Amino acid sequence: MVELFKSIADNFAKFGRVLVVAGLALSVFSIFWFLVAALGTKFGIWDYGFGLMKMTFSWGLALVAFTFGLCALGILLSLLAAPRTRPAILGLVGILISS
Repeated sequence: MVELFKSIADNFAKFGRVLVVAGLALSVFSIFWFLVAALGTKFGIWDYGFGLMKMTFSWGLALVAFTFGLCALGILLSLLAAPRTRPAILGLVGILISS
């Protein structure tokens, strides 16, 4: 029975690491997303309404919320499996970057 719980905890830890890495990658991507939205508007690639309203407020807000959720879930799963591990710290970094 103990081996079963250890196996479940290991699977939670692995899945938590995957979520944290995906969240961290998306948080770095979100920086470039907002940069592209601002620079595209500035250089006239698209109009003001698309760059500000669509890319920043619609899609950008959804991107940040999704990233925050991935990192938070990854932190929760990694802390349940093994407290004070690297994925929890990386998840916190992802949350800080995305917010």
